[in-house]
Amino acid sequence: MNKRIDTPFSEGISPLGTFLSDLHDNIGRAEITGKVADYIPELAKADPNWFGISIVTNDGYEYGRGDTEVLFTIQSISKAFTYGLALQEWGEEQVTQVVGVEPSGDAFNSISLDPVTGRPFNPMINAGAIAASGLIFRKFGDAAFDRILEVYSAFAGRPLELDESVYASERDTGHRNRAIGHLLRNFEILNDAVEPALELYFKQCAISVTCRDLSIMAATLANHGVNPLTGNRAISREQVQRVLSVMSTCGMYDYSGEWVYRVGLPAKSGVGGGILCVLPGQFGIGVFSPPLDAQGNSSRGLEVCERVAKAFGLHLLQVPCGAGSVIRRRFTLKEVRSSYQRTRAQSEILEEHGHRVVVFELQGDLSFSSTERLLRELAGPELVGKTIILSFDRCISIESASIRFIADYCRRFRSAGGRCHFVGFQHLENFEYQICEYLNFQLQDHSIFSGTLNAMLELCEERLIEEMTSGGAQTSVPLAEQQLMVEMTDIELAVLADTLEKKVFEPGDLVFSEGDNSTSLYLIESGEVSVVLSKMGADIQIARICAGGAFGEMGLIDGLPRSAGVRAVTEVACWCLHYPSLEDVSRADRGDVKFKLMRNIAATLSERLRVANDEIRSFR
Repeated sequence: MNKRIDTPFSEGISPLGTFLSDLHDNIGRAEITGKVADYIPELAKADPNWFGISIVTNDGYEYGRGDTEVLFTIQSISKAFTYGLALQEWGEEQVTQVVGVEPSGDAFNSISLDPVTGRPFNPMINAGAIAASGLIFRKFGDAAFDRILEVYSAFAGRPLELDESVYASERDTGHRNRAIGHLLRNFEILNDAVEPALELYFKQCAISVTCRDLSIMAATLANHGVNPLTGNRAISREQVQRVLSVMSTCGMYDYSGEWVYRVGLPAKSGVGGGILCVLPGQFGIGVFSPPLDAQGNSSRGLEVCERVAKAFGLHLLQVPCGAGSVIRRRFTLKEVRSSYQRTRAQSEILEEHGHRVVVFELQGDLSFSSTERLLRELAGPELVGKTIILSFDRCISIESASIRFIADYCRRFRSAGGRCHFVGFQHLENFEYQICEYLNFQLQDHSIFSGTLNAMLELCEERLIEEMTSGGAQTSVPLAEQQLMVEMTDIELAVLADTLEKKVFEPGDLVFSEGDNSTSLYLIESGEVSVVLSKMGADIQIARICAGGAFGEMGLIDGLPRSAGVRAVTEVACWCLHYPSLEDVSRADRGDVKFKLMRNIAATLSERLRVANDEIRSFR
């Protein structure tokens, strides 16, 4: 199924789409260099201003700019696909007997034959392509062109057709190709059926395609022979490897060496103005512009491919990373929260509005292709105006092109009314420097955050709570409004108040240590505490609790030593309920104080368990 990116938000936010638009505009405005092919009269009718760029990814997403639906003839680009078909039908051993795989360094229409065997040097020059066409005719006879059209259509994902007028023009002016055909017959590369092989070659070159078709055909090669839009296999994985190998060294004729040096991707050009370029495992590029350079390659097409490869570091010898998803998990503040233990009222706010903060935990290598997939998901219209957090903690590496993409996304996302934050990037070389440089240091609202993901979640929670209320967390919470005092009557509260001891802790004070005997429950009137575990003499924070919250309740249930320590973050005022005092109240038959307190503790622990389950569920 076609998955062309065409929503207004996606088009506006997609860095790749934006890059292609700018590239098309810049190259399209420049003075046209090169000349439309005229040695085949029908080709001379092409409009030199036609210019299209199309990219299709391995999972079927498309980006197109300009004249991507204009029909033109495939010409020499056909050689790669007919060669692949010959390999598929005859096998490597048989095919290599009639055509080699060595670069010739000569023009596309040169008569380049091995002086001993008479084999054409490779299938990307006319001699080699005619030899490959001869094999197809030998296999299928009069049905040979139908078979070629069938395979080409499988690559393109739609039925392709012959341009009869271009075919006739090719046939009527193809004297040099006829000479090559008869020379191949002289060396017994072709059998007696020279004319049928030539007719088949003329026809395959005259098949009509669009720039979009070329990108889909390229993406099919990039996808190991499976069309990413239809899911149908056009050619075996094994033969794709051989086709791409020959395209890498021979696909651009006597410009092939320069091409490998500057672009470094398998490609094939045609005198109709098309260039097909493949990044194996990731995507395919199609470019169409009729004016050709001296070697017969589209002048604009060469510039497009060179600029794309340079901008995003796509040279094959850079060993690009896989194109799999780098999103480890995606969740909102409604599903997963920070370790800050909020009051019931604050939790209700986060439950209702937490969907407005979306976290993407990233993993692995951020390459050009994997970042394109990431940003495609980030460009979803459901994220407009929300807060996005990108966590890089589990990323192994990131390419400069990916940083550029992400910075561009951040700029556009913020312009559309959203917020974008980055955390966990400190281990990624040059990330902070480059992202700030790309954004011109216009970063606000903790966009570059040096703390942990948990700390970033806390900040976003505070912002949501402030936006939904007259202020942030309450500075002081009276006894009646404490979480563990829910549904207590005035009499019961008065009974409890008589048993409570008021305590104050200064910032940094240790309330109790991990392993201490459990003797008391604490209700926070004001301030914040940190729940910590001790490791190698240092505190590791596992939670924070604000005014209205409680700590030390587990010992009341199980009587075991403290499983963690608690330290004051700010000045803390709290009520201390010693466990024996609660037992005294219970024995004195003073209402349902203990029952209600234990019920509220159970409700609090249940809420924490639910939040933990939501977090575990978010990993799926």
